[in-house]
Amino acid sequence: MKYSDAGVDVYAEEKAVKELLKVIRPSLDLRNEILSKKGGYLKIGKYYLSLSTDGVGTKTLVAEKLNEYDTIGIDLIAMVVNDLICDGFEPIAISDYIVVREPDEKFMKELGKGLLKGAKEANIAIVSGETAVHSNMNQKFDLGATALGMTEKVLNPTAKEGDIIIGLKSSGIHSNGISLARKLFENDEKLLREVLKPTKIYVKEILKLISNVDIKGLSHITGSGFLKLKRVASGAKIEIPEIPYIFNKIMEKGVDFDEMCRTYNMGVGFAVVVGKKDVDKALDLLKDGRIIGEVTKEKIIVNDHLISL
Repeated sequence: MKYSDAGVDVYAEEKAVKELLKVIRPSLDLRNEILSKKGGYLKIGKYYLSLSTDGVGTKTLVAEKLNEYDTIGIDLIAMVVNDLICDGFEPIAISDYIVVREPDEKFMKELGKGLLKGAKEANIAIVSGETAVHSNMNQKFDLGATALGMTEKVLNPTAKEGDIIIGLKSSGIHSNGISLARKLFENDEKLLREVLKPTKIYVKEILKLISNVDIKGLSHITGSGFLKLKRVASGAKIEIPEIPYIFNKIMEKGVDFDEMCRTYNMGVGFAVVVGKKDVDKALDLLKDGRIIGEVTKEKIIVNDHLISL
């Protein structure tokens, strides 16, 4: 079984996004402050600023099925702030977008609990937002957010062959590959609760690491799984010594290991690349960090499996 069997075709999505970018990319030339033609960041005074936008996908449907809404806000915060820190940006402010089928005070209060907890974990202020009522939508609600990050120095990947990759533990599936997990566990409340576990926020420990260690690359392992490492390294050889419970349960349903590694984090929610001389210092600063591999010339290899699109 593949992710596409749950209705998610990542290849078609990638092609569609490329067409969108072809049309809108000229907008980057409209402002001289934009320093990255990939749309990554801009500079105002001595500070670089960056925006990150994301949502929580169909994890909203898991929350609705279980009628539990007090953690999904953590996921929303996590998805945007964990991306910002990959380039060395400290998240400082976030604006959320909440669309609901109908106004529900109790639901909004529960949702707010998770948003506040996530904000505290990331040390980010929720400065604005928009709430819309779409009475004809099928699901109860959907979420999105954009966060602003700031830094005096952008962190550019400098990983080279032989550098060490340290993995930080995930709390579970996080917020990617949910459609496939829902399809597999639709009638299993115990496993759906595993799916609903909130995404881990890595902001504080990564920012501390950046201040004390020469970082060669940072990667938030989300959609596309370990293929995300290609953003910071030419290749990687990874060893996952222990696969967490929820991922084993998915594989028991017929999803092969290669598909798992290009869909899920497999227990590694964030990856840090450092030189060999900085490994010990980095591990001292990372509470849940462990060496999972090293940078190679090419290809992503996980537990001796070649992972590719």
